[in-house]
Amino acid sequence: MGSANESLWARKLNYELVWEDDSIEAVKWVQDEFDSLWFHHMAIPLSDFVIKDIKRLSHRTKI
Repeated sequence: MGSANESLWARKLNYELVWEDDSIEAVKWVQDEFDSLWFHHMAIPLSDFVIKDIKRLSHRTKI
């Protein structure tokens, strides 16, 4: 889940997890963890975020 991002954003603000285990229990845990993030009350659809970010970038002023 996520990437092996070593940046400050990754370690302080994002959820980072790198590991491999193909047991049924591990797969269920990963799915449950993913679902809890994907369906979180603060989550927004990715398409909505992309549209908002494109709008933000298109209206910015470089100084």
